[in-house]
Amino acid sequence: MKNIKKLVKKESFIYLVLFILLFYNFNYNLFGIVNESNFMHWDQQSESIVRNTVLIARKNGIFCNYGLMTGYLSQIGLQSILFRIIDKLTFNNNKIFSLLHAITTILFCINIFYILNWIKNEFSKFTAVIVYFTIFLSNWLIMASRNLYWVIFTFLLPFVIMLYFLSMEDKGKKIKNSQLLLGVFITIFIKCACGFEAISSVLITMMLPFIYYGYKNSWNLSFWIKRTLIIGLCGFFTTLFTLVIQIVQLSLFFSSYDKAKNYLNFTFLKRIGESYSEKIFLLDNNLYLESLESDLLTVVNMYVFQAKYYVGIFFEKITIFNILFLFLIFVIVYFIIYEKIEKNNSRKLISLLLIVLICFFAPISWFIIGKGHSYIHGMILYILWYLPFTILIFTFIGYFIYNTVLINKINLYLKFEKIKYKKYIVSTLLMIVMFIVYANYSYSNKQIKKIVNIGTKLYDGKGNDIYYFQNKLYYILNRKNVPEYRMFLHVYVEGANGFKNLDFDFYKYIVKSSLYNRNKMAVINLGDLRNIKKIDTGEYNPFDIIRNIWEASIDIKNIRPMKIVFANLFDKNIGGGILRKDHSIVVIENPIYNIEYLNNKKLKTYDGQELNIRKIEKQGNYYYLYLDNDINVSNCFPTQIEVIE
Repeated sequence: MKNIKKLVKKESFIYLVLFILLFYNFNYNLFGIVNESNFMHWDQQSESIVRNTVLIARKNGIFCNYGLMTGYLSQIGLQSILFRIIDKLTFNNNKIFSLLHAITTILFCINIFYILNWIKNEFSKFTAVIVYFTIFLSNWLIMASRNLYWVIFTFLLPFVIMLYFLSMEDKGKKIKNSQLLLGVFITIFIKCACGFEAISSVLITMMLPFIYYGYKNSWNLSFWIKRTLIIGLCGFFTTLFTLVIQIVQLSLFFSSYDKAKNYLNFTFLKRIGESYSEKIFLLDNNLYLESLESDLLTVVNMYVFQAKYYVGIFFEKITIFNILFLFLIFVIVYFIIYEKIEKNNSRKLISLLLIVLICFFAPISWFIIGKGHSYIHGMILYILWYLPFTILIFTFIGYFIYNTVLINKINLYLKFEKIKYKKYIVSTLLMIVMFIVYANYSYSNKQIKKIVNIGTKLYDGKGNDIYYFQNKLYYILNRKNVPEYRMFLHVYVEGANGFKNLDFDFYKYIVKSSLYNRNKMAVINLGDLRNIKKIDTGEYNPFDIIRNIWEASIDIKNIRPMKIVFANLFDKNIGGGILRKDHSIVVIENPIYNIEYLNNKKLKTYDGQELNIRKIEKQGNYYYLYLDNDINVSNCFPTQIEVIE
């Protein structure tokens, strides 16, 4: 008995330590897993709505604006109402937001720990440890867990409550349908009242415990269907009930039911990405217009093939597709060795496999239904993969390893201990991996150096530099981390009204460089743009609508090329852009500057030889630069030559 008590105390102490570590990791980024700038600024634009509402409520009262958030009317704003009450109870303390962050993070950690406890009881401690570390190292969860707008614990709450009820039922406790319905109503109302974002995902994940226990315990089919249908309908009607409350709020706010209805209709259509007559109001926001015109395949591709699965500082190039592929490998191996797994455990694995497959459609459902919303919030809604899809994937993988290798000890036919010269094999494999990594990053660094050498420098921002080469812009930024805010790029062309908007997210176009190289380069294709007269570009500041983080206005007419890049042409008359007969130069037409500007200018080779340009002729897309002397080819750069004013 004493031994059992000691064991319980020891386990409780370990759980407490793990909980505290998770809390400090999520709330303070204590271990530096996430870049500090990303951690501090992750979707601060949305959180600032909640912050401003709390501060304004100090003067105007907790329920000012009928409880709606200041400047944002697309949800009831339950989280901001609760935060206003906490602020009032703490006497408007200046450190209120630190307290609110801590409360939000603790609530999320409680949800996570309940899921981990369920995994421990259902699938072993080993599996729970595997899952704990994948959660602990997850960049996206660390960045999102404390955000006061998203309050992401509300995304998991319906799933956790249903998991609690059905796990209790599995242990023999009688659970009434009324308890289940009340749990659904409360948790779905809380989620919707804090925002309707990703509600389809939440409703699907809420049903996963019914799928798992239904198959595991061989529920009667009619009972299974009836129960899931009742729960699903309850969740759906709770969502509608929340909408009714919001219509009442908006009607009071606008003093008009019609205005409230039109506003909700406008918000709904904007989120699903449908074109509609009111889109004229969004003409000043190109990102919204892009979202309305985006196709479904583009959005799904963005979230499946481009969404990065970050695990701390590791695996930065892994996408969700790679995680799916890894999961598929384990599933295939599982079916190969199916007969060697104990029957009870096998049924558990199939039940788990079922909910993983169904959970895949939880985030996908919102990417499809909320197409417009998903297109705009790419750097935010990646978190849907973690709530709880990837958690369940690693539960399957962990339990599969535990159940096959650690318990059944299946003979894998290849015991490493019996392999001769294993030290040499390990060393060779390690060297191969290191070479691949070095080759990858070395190539990227050479790309940056190449552009610096042969590109036309359009802007010298002392660390925010822009080069042009062959219809592409190269942003080379000297900083430790990738810019987290959107870059603006407005191109003005002769004879055209307004500008062509090429705004972009830096991380989507980045060329990876080595860990020791601070330079980060993004490549933007300008397309076939001739007669460019001006480029306005820089990095938006979401916290200051007047001043951007940095900006540059580049007058193309004043660009003076410092180097000329030879055309990559080879035939019997031309060798690498240099005419074999008289060593004149062939260069490609450059839309950034007028090459005819070079007429009567001097060129200088690497060894100091100076050459005068006596004539320039255009032939198709190429310019022929005729010189007054022959070029000593061996003394030139391989593909370029310097321009002298």
